[in-house]
This record gives sequence, C-alpha cells and structure tokens, in this order.
Amino acid sequence: MPVIFQSAYAEEFLRSCKRANTELAKKELFLQYLTKVFVRDSAAQALITQLSLGAERAIANIMRGGELRRGRADTQTETVIIEWEKDLAKTGEHAREQLEEYLEGNWRSGQEYRFILIATDGHRWRIYAPDWSRLELGQFDLGGAFKLREVRKFDLTSDTVDAFPLFLDEVLFASSQKAPTLENIQNDFGDTSAAFINSMISLRGCAEDLATQSELQVAFEQWRRFLSVAYGRFDDSPVMFLVHTYLSVFAKLIAYAVITRSPLSDDSDVAEVLNGAAFERLNVERFVEDDFFHWVASEAYLRRLRPMFRELNRRICEYDLTSVKEDILKGVYQELIDLDTRHALGEYYTPDWLCELVVSDLPLTRDSRILDPACGSGSFLRAAVARLRKEHPALGANALAEQVVGIDIHPLSVQIAKTTMLLALGAGVAAAREPVTLHIYLANSLTVPRGTADLFESSFSVSVDNSQHILDIRTIDGPETFDRIVTFCDDMVDRFPEPLPRERFVKLARPGLPAAISDLLIGQLFEVYRSMKRAFDEGRDSIWKFILQNSYKPIFLQGRFDLVIGNPPWLTYAAVSNAEYQTLLKDLSDTYSVTPSRANMPHLEIAAIFLGSGPIDVMCSI
Repeated sequence: MPVIFQSAYAEEFLRSCKRANTELAKKELFLQYLTKVFVRDSAAQALITQLSLGAERAIANIMRGGELRRGRADTQTETVIIEWEKDLAKTGEHAREQLEEYLEGNWRSGQEYRFILIATDGHRWRIYAPDWSRLELGQFDLGGAFKLREVRKFDLTSDTVDAFPLFLDEVLFASSQKAPTLENIQNDFGDTSAAFINSMISLRGCAEDLATQSELQVAFEQWRRFLSVAYGRFDDSPVMFLVHTYLSVFAKLIAYAVITRSPLSDDSDVAEVLNGAAFERLNVERFVEDDFFHWVASEAYLRRLRPMFRELNRRICEYDLTSVKEDILKGVYQELIDLDTRHALGEYYTPDWLCELVVSDLPLTRDSRILDPACGSGSFLRAAVARLRKEHPALGANALAEQVVGIDIHPLSVQIAKTTMLLALGAGVAAAREPVTLHIYLANSLTVPRGTADLFESSFSVSVDNSQHILDIRTIDGPETFDRIVTFCDDMVDRFPEPLPRERFVKLARPGLPAAISDLLIGQLFEVYRSMKRAFDEGRDSIWKFILQNSYKPIFLQGRFDLVIGNPPWLTYAAVSNAEYQTLLKDLSDTYSVTPSRANMPHLEIAAIFLGSGPIDVMCSI
C-alpha cells in the first residue's frame, strides 16, 4: 500500500521531540508517528510492531576491557538498531561508539550483518555502516577492531517535513521496488553495504587458496602483474583482489537480471551466469571470459561462495530493472577500485551528463566507428551507443557493438565496461539475428602496437606463463583470425591429455586454421601451445587465452576508427614509479613530438601522449 504523506504529522512529531525530556519519550513519539503515517502499509506496520517489541534489547558478547560483557540497545529488530539520544549534537560520538558495540555483540553472537544502524534524537538522523577499509584480510569480521562511518544523514526541520516519510520509507521499509539509480546501487552494493561486507566474509574463506591453489594463485599473480608492468605501484594485496572479484561477480549478476528482467531461480543459474553459458543462450558471446576473476565459477568455489551469490541476488531482486538510464556501476566501481590504484592509473571519472555533452558534438554518422582507448567503466561507450541508437534506430545491436570499441589497462574495468555496454544495447541484444560480441579489451593503449611490436613490423612478442614467443603477423588478416589461432592452441590443450609433438600439432593445424596462415606462424604457434600446455599440466592454466586474445588483439585494430573519444589518464611522468615504463613513456613522447624541456619533463601529462598517438580523423577528449 502507498505511504500516506502528511506533513502535519511530521511537524507535530518535530515539535513534540523538541519538548521531550527523555530518550524513551522520543522513542514513543516516533512509534506513534510511524503508525499514523504508514497505516496503510502492511509491511511497514509489521516492522513497526518489531520496533515496538525490540525496545531495550539486551546484547551479549561485547568486548570491554578485554572481557566479554552485555549491553542494552535502545531499539533492535532483525534488521534495525537505533540508538536514541537526548541531543545528538552533544552526544553523537557516544552514539556511534554504542552502535559499534551493539554490532560487535550481535556479530560475536552469530548474527549476520543485516542491520541498518541509526543514531538519532528525533530531528537529527545519522545512518552508519562499517568502514571495511580499516579491516585487515585476516580479521575481516565485525568481532574485532572496526569503526563505523556515517553514510547518510537527514535533519528534520520545518523545511524538510515533506521529505521525512520518504527518508524513513527508503531507510526502514523499502515498500516498493527501487529505481536503478547510481546512488541507490552505490548504497546497496558499495563499500558500506551489507551485500559487500557479507560477500567479503564469504570471499575471505578462499583467501588461503591464493598461496596453495595453483589456478587461483595464477589468477592473483597475473592480476598483480598486469597492473605492475605498467605502473609498479598499487594495492596488490589479497584483499583488494577479492574486492575486485566481488565487483566482477556483481556486474555479471546484474547484467543477467537486466537482460532477462527476472531474478535467478536457483544455484545452477548462478553457475551458468558466472561461466558465461547463460549469456551465450541470451545471444551474447564472450561477455564472460576466463579472466582474473573466473575462478569463482569452478565447482569448488561455487559451493563455498553460495551465501555471497544468494545475498547479491536477493538485493538485485529489490530493483525494478525494466529501465536503466545511467552508468549505474560507476559509483560502486569508484568506491571499490583501490584509491592508490586509481591515483596510479590517473583515473578520474566523467559524469554521465558530460559524456553525453561531449558525444553530442561529435560528427557521428550511421557508419562511424568509435574508440575509447581508456574506457574505464564505459561511460563514453554508453553515451556513444545512446546517440547512435537515437539518431539511427535501424542500427542493430551487432552493428553498434562492432562500431563502439573500448580498451582499458585495468583488469576490472574490462568487465564493468562490458556490462555498461550490454546495458546500453538493451533489448536490441535479444532481437539480434546473430550473437552479439562486445569489443572491449584488456590492454595498454599506449604500448600497442609499438610497445608490443618486435624490431620488425611483421612480428610481435607474446608472453605465456613467463615464456616469450614471437609471432609472424603477416598472414593474420584481422582480429577474428587472431582469435581463431589462440582458440585453436587452447583447444589442443584441452583435447589431448599428453603434449602433442610438433608434427602432430602441424598436421592438426592445417585443416583447423585459415589456409592463408604461413608455415612459419604455425611453427611459432606450436611453441605458444607448448607453454599453454605446460601451464595447464601444472595447474596454472586459467587466464592465458584471455590475456592473449585481449592484450595483443588491439594490434589488429589499427586504422579502423573514425573517432577517438575518452578521458585519458591524467597522470604525470614523475608520478610513474616503474623505471622501465618511464623509459617507454619518454620514447613515446619523443615519437609523438610532445616531449617538453628537461626541467618540465616531470610534469609531462600522459594524456598528452594519448593525444599525440597516431593519425585519426577526429580526436575528442576532455
């Protein structure tokens, strides 16, 4: 039932609270107010009854002075803890500390983190949540040292009485499905949410495998390496790897929910969403790849992480996902990508309105091909698709996905940008006659192709499990062919238990690969296959196909774009800590004639190298 919004009740409650001399009197006034305003909402009335019964609840297992003691919460239900104060302006810090104790006691008593934590004096309302960044991986629970931080506030005044019932409905009742706004998604899945904290507790149980399980270990090592090769400085801790894993899982689950407009029904659905089979049935190819976070889809981890998947699915079900109008993942992405990494990568996020404004000025035609070489969460990709769809409604999802392409160096950004792109394509995916492939790649745009190329323009070097290999690219006519040769090597690894001799590999390659592929390249592919096979036999084969197909494929995208758009890394030469990468940047700045004087070299913006890197018809940057 709808909420009855009557400002007179709020004004009466405000006046009465100011006259009340005790916390108990304020609580009683609040319950009376709730009963009047939400009288037609049965779900709200049920919680109001719980709030009435939950007054002065005793809480055990609170650690004080090295001993476990008991406390008494002013109001507690299964989902809400309220600490009432006479004057929050004077005792706000005490109220926060009390909430910390109550949450700790519930946690030590076996309760999951499901609580909305509120400190109030009736007209000042402060919402708190645990600050996860202060928790060490080995102590990722609320039974040890942790702090709460304020995540929302509301002050009831004569000017805000109309908004008070809306605030309470959102915080306490959520009586209707939520709109998928950036703010709502950030609140429910960001770093202070129950979904995030409970998911991290589940993921914590897998942390020990980072040192003992080869498949998970190699994913963690390559995740570290991919960022450190370029920048050398970021939070490469296990906890940050698990944080990125959480966001990757969330992106896949919400993408599935938006496409199907229905929640997952059981655990088998979760498995197929995480391994990509569900998306393939929905006409989307390679939305899910064997990337750094694919380990969660293995049978062993599906069982261990079931509480996490159920928590996320339950929260997603609270949303009306029939219409998604903005980059809803950007807020969570900004919170959960490590701050040091964000600074090291020079990532600053562009608001949706600015992306749309920039795209509106582009000379787009029906056939325009657009590249964002540092796409982040995909905001510019989304804006470009939106304009093309509006001005050329006959363009299908396949054409749009081919024409709008993204590259990013951050492993997590690739999955987030794919999700943003998929949401932007919307219903066009289901209507497509052929499977839709999203062209968003994990690569460093500045080092491709020149940074990857060998001394000869006809070949380049690839790395598989610490082994370097040269590939002759003269007979590779495009990215699709490159995909085929990498997939062939991976298939040979899976198909034959014993390593193939060279002669057998070559014999299988001839009918399995395009006729134009040279004998020289087939011999080189055999060496790549051997490294992939060795990694597989040693339990270290989880991401090599993904790395090869992403990191090197942009070499074959040269000269295919009409426009380049984006927000390049705003990072100075001096801020780069990796000496090898600094040398590369100096070579690139010389090549593109953007090298300043020696005195000003430390202040050279990497964005300037982006702007000078190659002939294109139009480059638009902000």
